[in-house]
Amino acid sequence: MGTLFHSFTRLSWSPDDPASQHEKDVWELASVLWDPIAGELALEEESQEMIEYMQEACRKERLSKFLEALVEVAADEHVYGATTLEEAAIAHLTAHRVEQACASLLEAGDFRLANLIAMVGGDAKLRSSIKKQLEQWKNKGVLAEILVPIRALYELLAGNTCYSEGVRGPPEDAAPSLFIPDRFGLDWKRGFGLKLWYGCAEEEPIGNAVADYEADMREYPEAVPAPKPWYHTEVDPARDDAIDILWGLLKLYADHELNLEEVLAPMNMTTSYIDYRLSWQLRTILAKKGIRDFSGGKLHRRTDGTDEFIAGSMADQITIDFAGELETLGMWEWAIFVLLHLTDTDSRETAVRNVIGKHIDELESAEGADVGKKLEFLEKTLLIPKNWIYEARALQARSAGRHLLEAEYLLAAQAWNEAHKTVVKKVAPEAVISGDLEILKLILAKFEDVDLVDKWNLGGQIYLDYIHLQEYVLSGKLHLGPAKNAPGQKGLPKSNSPKDLARRLLVGLKNADRKGFLQNIAIREMAGVVGSWVLKSEDMVCSPFFLFNFYYYLGWNMMLTSINRQISEAPKLLELPLTEDQFLRKTVNLGLAYYKARLQEVR
Repeated sequence: MGTLFHSFTRLSWSPDDPASQHEKDVWELASVLWDPIAGELALEEESQEMIEYMQEACRKERLSKFLEALVEVAADEHVYGATTLEEAAIAHLTAHRVEQACASLLEAGDFRLANLIAMVGGDAKLRSSIKKQLEQWKNKGVLAEILVPIRALYELLAGNTCYSEGVRGPPEDAAPSLFIPDRFGLDWKRGFGLKLWYGCAEEEPIGNAVADYEADMREYPEAVPAPKPWYHTEVDPARDDAIDILWGLLKLYADHELNLEEVLAPMNMTTSYIDYRLSWQLRTILAKKGIRDFSGGKLHRRTDGTDEFIAGSMADQITIDFAGELETLGMWEWAIFVLLHLTDTDSRETAVRNVIGKHIDELESAEGADVGKKLEFLEKTLLIPKNWIYEARALQARSAGRHLLEAEYLLAAQAWNEAHKTVVKKVAPEAVISGDLEILKLILAKFEDVDLVDKWNLGGQIYLDYIHLQEYVLSGKLHLGPAKNAPGQKGLPKSNSPKDLARRLLVGLKNADRKGFLQNIAIREMAGVVGSWVLKSEDMVCSPFFLFNFYYYLGWNMMLTSINRQISEAPKLLELPLTEDQFLRKTVNLGLAYYKARLQEVR
């Protein structure tokens, strides 16, 4: 973070693209104004006041060099187009080229002025002397005899970089008032340069030059060049309220009360008023370095007692706008990077998940190194949780009707409840109806801890018990050992004998949710299988009076309370969600079993 702004200047910028070069200038100026400079000075033994003075002086020197390079081309063009050597000298001074200005004056034979110009921007004594000289010329009526470029040079020596008042009188003594920037066609950068180099004393801070130039613009709006954006032309002008971002950065440095959002408006940087890239980058770094942030934020006290500034909604809005811009351009993975800068945790997660969900198909359908790079970027660079990606894949699978794949992804994301809902509503019913229980068994085995799953006993456990019971049915044996759970799976019942399975199914199937069409069919299918198995099982039908609850369920008034009996599970069969024909068959079978039992008792 030390020289963060300067690091941007080392990027590859197109020398033929004005927008590219202007952005490079933006980063360079930000580096001048805010990158640390302590390493350039030996400040260990100095007072805080001296340290601040020396740092400001160093920044001012760096700003001077930056401006010299910034206006060099415009100054050269001015020199070549100058009609007199004195005007050429002024052109050189607009780029802080004092030596070349002196050379032009020497060439013109004005040796005295050349000697004076060598001291331009000097101390207050020199400026005061030149001011007195100009006043004398005005009073004596000789100002009209001095050429405008020479007069402008003397004004610069006096520290006046803007307005020179003329003299009224007879035509031979009159001298017109003079606006130096307007008279010599200067842009705002060269006009501000004059203020920085010759209008302010050497010891004055940068902020004074900014404030003075701002005051000139307010007082003489028609004569002092306004800092219009780089793309502004007479044919295609910028908006009236748009300013050059370079001037905006200078104002930010000089005025600590200035709103950052006003300076970083896209119209100050680019021809597109909805291009938020540079605005977002500058705001993010300025805020991160604690320099300035958008209004609407607040201080938050950390647990360690220190204060933290929490950005307001305007900062989040520009983040959302820039992320949307990147997503529109197809750079959705970078949109996620931007969204990670949202201040609110829940909003950040929701926004990131939404983008992943909208573009997850690109990671599923495309092939090649590009897909691998995007996944690696998301998971390893941005540290996006893998379960977010799996859940997005699950949603895509759901929209495509691939419910088995949806369940697999939800399980991989450890979204146990969502995976359970998908299994119970879609995967399990389809498996039961189709008879493909092996896949269902594998899916159910992936629930690591069923205690974390809501209503597992009325969902996954029913299907798991049914699968185990079916294994007994298909084997043709009624006395196999207890069914084994998947290794490492937690929370499942310990007792898994056929009788335990059947008892749980008798209760579970009665209470299971069967609102869905497939669920209803599957539950009835399982109920029929369970009912048939119970009727054939001696463990479940073990007493001649096992039908006590059956007839009680039918409402028969039987005097059975005095009979010593073992209550059977068989009557619960009629509580199962059977189809009408299944219900009738089970009723008949139960009745036959009753009479058989009575006949055996008689014998």
